[in-house]
Amino acid sequence: MIQNSICSDSIHYLTYSLFKNPNLCILDLQDNNFTVCGCLVLAEALNSWLYLCCLNVSECLLYNKGGITIVDALILDKNYVLEDVNLSYNKIESDTIVCLTKAITANLLNLIIL
Repeated sequence: MIQNSICSDSIHYLTYSLFKNPNLCILDLQDNNFTVCGCLVLAEALNSWLYLCCLNVSECLLYNKGGITIVDALILDKNYVLEDVNLSYNKIESDTIVCLTKAITANLLNLIIL
């Protein structure tokens, strides 16, 4: 669902709907509008996707707070099959990167692309 101009409220509903699909392997929402509301729902849903191997939320207006919310979920959840994480062009800052380092060390053991 790349470049669909999905707004924050719609991202919330879309992510919540996908929450019910435990077999989700690829989530590519590049270039949409998450903001904090969408990030909170995505963070909550991440632990339900045991087979998620690709997470692309680049250019989604996460900003630093949203980036930390998502990366914190990656620290807490066991995403052992996640191979590709794309957080580029989201105006995240160094504290998000520090959290991401912790997530990689703790749970993202199969990460190939960042």
